[in-house]
Amino acid sequence: MTFRELLGNLPLENLGDDFDLDKSPRGGYVGDLLSNVMRFAKEGNVWITVQTHINVIAVATLVGISGIIFPCGVEPPEETIKKAREEHIALLTTKLDAFTLCGKIYELGIR
Repeated sequence: MTFRELLGNLPLENLGDDFDLDKSPRGGYVGDLLSNVMRFAKEGNVWITVQTHINVIAVATLVGISGIIFPCGVEPPEETIKKAREEHIALLTTKLDAFTLCGKIYELGIR
């Protein structure tokens, strides 16, 4: 399952036309505490968080996160989107809450 396929199967919005949506996330991590993401998230995970500041891109780069989904309609500022482009990290948003989003991603086969 790629990010492009997630976009086709879930109510997600791509936050950048030039993001690489053909990456296939391997598992996922949900959390907002950056130190926990650094400790527990795995390379290739999709990360679900409401944190939108530029430091999420630094953490995602450090861990090797393949993309970030912001639940509850949260959207990051332009500086975060710009940095994500530079680091080749896909950014998506959805109006779904994090719990529902996790269940739907799991049902689609990302485990």
